[in-house]
Amino acid sequence: MTTILTTPRLRLRRFEQTDVDADHLVALNDNPAVTKYVGEGSIDRAAALDVLRDRIIKQHDAYGVGRWAVERLDDGAFIGWCGFKYEVEHDRYDVGYRFFEACWGKGYGREAAAACMDWATTHLAGKVIVGRAHVDNAASLKILASLGGRFSHTEVDDTDVVNVFAIRGPM
Repeated sequence: MTTILTTPRLRLRRFEQTDVDADHLVALNDNPAVTKYVGEGSIDRAAALDVLRDRIIKQHDAYGVGRWAVERLDDGAFIGWCGFKYEVEHDRYDVGYRFFEACWGKGYGREAAAACMDWATTHLAGKVIVGRAHVDNAASLKILASLGGRFSHTEVDDTDVVNVFAIRGPM
């Protein structure tokens, strides 16, 4: 497993196309509260393996960024994901995160996203970085603002309206 970065409480690593990582994604998406604002729902292992191959690993191979598995350092438990996705159509990098509901309110999202932004200082210097969150997702909007993001505009993502925050670079 390739570690990308660590924080005082977390390890962020590359996802691998394995049944274990697929099962992590299945479990994460199985809770409707977790996927309430992202327009996704439950998936099975086969679909999760496709997501790993076609979206997560492909992003990392093509652009050097990805959504990274987040594990607690103290017990090694998978608690969610955080990282970047390159949006070719907008020529920008989107920082995103998703955590198990039991991990909400513990600062993991902020800690992981801040570490990703520190990583981006070196690896994505000069690139446009945004964060996007559903207009009703107060917790994610708060995290994006805490990263230094400033509201830029709203846009439609599938059928959902999201607020776009400019975090780094022109917008």
